[in-house]
Amino acid sequence: MKQNTIHSAFPRMTNGGTLFDLVKKPHREGLRMDQAKHYAYQLASAIRYLHEDARVVHRDVKLENCLLHFKDPNDKEALGKLYLCDFGMSEWMMADTSVNAPAPYGDAADRPPPKNIGPSNMSTSIAGGVGGSLEYAAPELIMSKEGVLEPAADIWALGVIVFALVAGSRPFDHSFQPKVQTNIVHGRWDRGAVFKGEQELEQRNDALALIQGCLELDPMRRWTIADVMECRWFDEYVETVEEHIPPQWKY
Repeated sequence: MKQNTIHSAFPRMTNGGTLFDLVKKPHREGLRMDQAKHYAYQLASAIRYLHEDARVVHRDVKLENCLLHFKDPNDKEALGKLYLCDFGMSEWMMADTSVNAPAPYGDAADRPPPKNIGPSNMSTSIAGGVGGSLEYAAPELIMSKEGVLEPAADIWALGVIVFALVAGSRPFDHSFQPKVQTNIVHGRWDRGAVFKGEQELEQRNDALALIQGCLELDPMRRWTIADVMECRWFDEYVETVEEHIPPQWKY
């Protein structure tokens, strides 16, 4: 009897819950700025690896899919390690013929076979049947009747998360989903919420610049992950040398 092959990926065990749990703690209006920057940079680094090395679009980047691990599980105010998880909706990037785009695979035989994407009911369904979580959905996803496999959608979701880290809530939160869609499509979000804390105004201005770059309505003008990694808010990480680890596909 012929059986279908099932590919499984097991992330390492973590002890700190999710980034959503940390942000949504009672009586909290955003993380400390050092925390917000720390986790924003780690998430951006994960997305950089996906987009530039593995050539994968995650398609479901959200607070709930960011696992945290701490040296001391009882001290969740320390700076933990972030792991991006849940690749059930991810897909290979479409071919990029631009001059500066690195070739995703030296040989077509090296590329893993395409896979079908699971039902969108694994996350909040977006209008048009596109899988994903509405509060993190880029405007082009909402307006498209078909799936969009572009990295710009991951960048939009990154902007939503950075806003939540700094402000304590997502920029497009509303109990009425059509209102959420309208606000996303028209780019209506509260920039002043980034400045709820009166301290570290320069840091908050730099964070706002990153958020605005990620939440640019036009995907062609939206920041790329390279722009994100080079933003002023991440200047202190500029000396950090990321190890280039080529993706290894095993079947």
